[in-house]
Amino acid sequence: MARLAGEGLLEERRGLGYFVPLLGPVELTELYTVAQTTAASILNEPVVLPANVATQGTEMMMFDSGTILVTLAGQTASKLLRLIATNLDARLAPAHAAEASMFDLAAESAEFLERLDGNDRRLLQRFTNAYYSRRRKAALEIARRHESIARSATEWK
Repeated sequence: MARLAGEGLLEERRGLGYFVPLLGPVELTELYTVAQTTAASILNEPVVLPANVATQGTEMMMFDSGTILVTLAGQTASKLLRLIATNLDARLAPAHAAEASMFDLAAESAEFLERLDGNDRRLLQRFTNAYYSRRRKAALEIARRHESIARSATEWK
């Protein structure tokens, strides 16, 4: 846990323990901007591996802000881009529940898979730009819902 706190993924509160940090609208906007820029960099890299996205039966995998990056980065030979994507995935993880309450993840995931399977990098770039732009514009509401979800999870019932 101390290592995760050192990486900024957890907050250490002396005498109380470790906590997932709350993400404010400014931090979320910055993370979504970096995610969009990273997606553009990934899509400019040569593809060396096919997308390895397995669907289980009729259930489709749900993609969120971080797993989209990790999936895209997994197609490149760039270790640095894979590391950045993994780090962004971890930093955006606390906001996933808030995102899920605001966006149609099933529709977005289906569109992402369609663009990924289509092998048209231009359409995939257009999708990722629109995807992260929607989240940047909604960062204030995502942060508000994230805080509300975090509070309700820590309240005694």
